[in-house]
Amino acid sequence: METILRHPEVAPISRQLSRPIRQALVRWMSRPRSRGGSASFAAAVVKLDRLGDFVLALAAIRAILRHYGEDRCLLVISPVAEELAATEFPSTTRWVLPHSLGHMRALKAAFLHRDMVSRCQVDKLICLRHQRWDYDELVLSWFLTSSCIRTEDGWTRRRAPEQRVFQCATPGEFCPVDRVLPSDGRGIRLCRELELHRQVLEEVLERPVADEEVVPAWARLEPVQGIVVSPLGSQGVRDFPPRLLRAAIGQAARSLKQSIVLIGQPHQRHRLEELAAYCRDQAGSIEVKSRCCLAEFLGTVGRACLVISADTATAHVAATFDRPAVIALGGGHYGQFGPWCRSSRQQWLTHSADCFWCDWTCRFPEPLCLTGIPEQAVVAAVEKAVASSQGQA
Repeated sequence: METILRHPEVAPISRQLSRPIRQALVRWMSRPRSRGGSASFAAAVVKLDRLGDFVLALAAIRAILRHYGEDRCLLVISPVAEELAATEFPSTTRWVLPHSLGHMRALKAAFLHRDMVSRCQVDKLICLRHQRWDYDELVLSWFLTSSCIRTEDGWTRRRAPEQRVFQCATPGEFCPVDRVLPSDGRGIRLCRELELHRQVLEEVLERPVADEEVVPAWARLEPVQGIVVSPLGSQGVRDFPPRLLRAAIGQAARSLKQSIVLIGQPHQRHRLEELAAYCRDQAGSIEVKSRCCLAEFLGTVGRACLVISADTATAHVAATFDRPAVIALGGGHYGQFGPWCRSSRQQWLTHSADCFWCDWTCRFPEPLCLTGIPEQAVVAAVEKAVASSQGQA
């Protein structure tokens, strides 16, 4: 089915809304607004998140849509996930809403979406975002008031959707996980996010759900070629430390004798070129790509002989393809979105520190959770990732 709601371009940063204004608008916009149903769905799956987090939820979303019927469900996603959602779930109605309510133009879009969402009827409301802010709660409130009708005594609900939503104690807080998440003998390992998806799925399917059922998995691509390096995170505090990156690229070049490409966003190109120059004596020619469409990005990562990354979206895609990967993960949200593995091909590196879960607000001159990783540990991780893929490329 076609996407029937779209999100306009984000307004300039100078038109951002302050948090108190956002909170006041959320309270006002959460009031019932229904004027009769315009669409009906067996289930609505809400996943307003970034691309990497959407990839992490693919298996859970697929299981939910199959359970209720793909053509009877609604998938609520953010603009960055629209193209992938259309490819993965073409039979499902998709509504694309703003990822957050931080800009004046996003607020205008939210007004339009409010009327559409509040007029639809859903039997099940399932949220797969486990760290919710005021805007996330606002969108859920639209579905919860979707079956309200106006009477002389005020608003009366015809039929409330059954919820499958983990409750957050305060805005921005992650939902708790009360299960220890060990790695099993096959190399499968869940992070907290995947475990929460698994628990939601057990509620939906009303049966036990095994770990492997929520681990996203794509078939490998051919031909396998190249070393893909994604060294920059969404913030500087998440980047692969240059000294360690140089060691990783050097070991990868010696082990695989493959071409090397550094990938990132257009605004990161200058930094990527600096890193390529810094590492070039370890590997010779290094290509830099800062502009590629989603299909090219997935194809590049999915065919890689080895992925070296500090970007979690790239890490999630590499693990979903079960590619050999060495991933430097900081401690800001350690355990929530990683480490997780499909197999022993994925090697995650972190230096344990007392300041874990700082929410990426580092109090030190440099992120010790990353810069404290020993260089020999990086080299060993590359060797292990490469060795684990021998004969299985």
